[in-house]
Amino acid sequence: MMLHVGATTDIGNSRQTNEDVYAVFPDLPRITSDLALHRSAIALFDGHCGVRAAAFARENFEAMLVASPAYGRDTCMALEASVRELDRVFLAMARRKHGVIDGTTLVAVVIERIGGTTRLTTANVGDSRAITVANKVRQLTIDQNAARPDEANRVALVVASDGVWEVVSNSLVKRCVDSTLRCSGHMNHADQAHAVSAAVVALAKRQPHSTDNITAVVALLRPVGASLII
Repeated sequence: MMLHVGATTDIGNSRQTNEDVYAVFPDLPRITSDLALHRSAIALFDGHCGVRAAAFARENFEAMLVASPAYGRDTCMALEASVRELDRVFLAMARRKHGVIDGTTLVAVVIERIGGTTRLTTANVGDSRAITVANKVRQLTIDQNAARPDEANRVALVVASDGVWEVVSNSLVKRCVDSTLRCSGHMNHADQAHAVSAAVVALAKRQPHSTDNITAVVALLRPVGASLII
């Protein structure tokens, strides 16, 4: 499974601080008799009333996911358990310290190679969002990158905070992704992923009612075989 990730975050047009944080886990551990041949993940946390909850979630997400008894056997159950444990532990810490009122959204996508398929499993709390954008084959000249057979099955996974989704629709993000990929065919895939994330953030920031922090994490992946399970 080929995965290329780029990320862009911006304080936005009117905020004093940026409380969005994200994490990319390109090579999560495998257990004995693991269901997946390879596993990676992307997670985004949009903090509010401070960044402590978002930072705590980023720092502990991987450990709590891997510690789940269901890890390596049932990714949906493992994700749910890890999110609940993040919430429980942070709330307990906040009660001990008094006056900690921070909170955070969470959107996480685990990307697994399972046999001849690529499977995406998501968890979401709050108003951040993840979408997929298929890079459709277009009738282009033979010299242009988007017409190459190895590009035809590429999928863009866009994970973004509500600083994007409150002002930009899914369909507009898709057009932005498609346009940026067409114009960046000369780049390597990692640079393309970063270019797409920057373009999505810039698109959101240009909107007249954009006031929030803006973060977009983009993964370009080619599903194994012909199958992508979400």
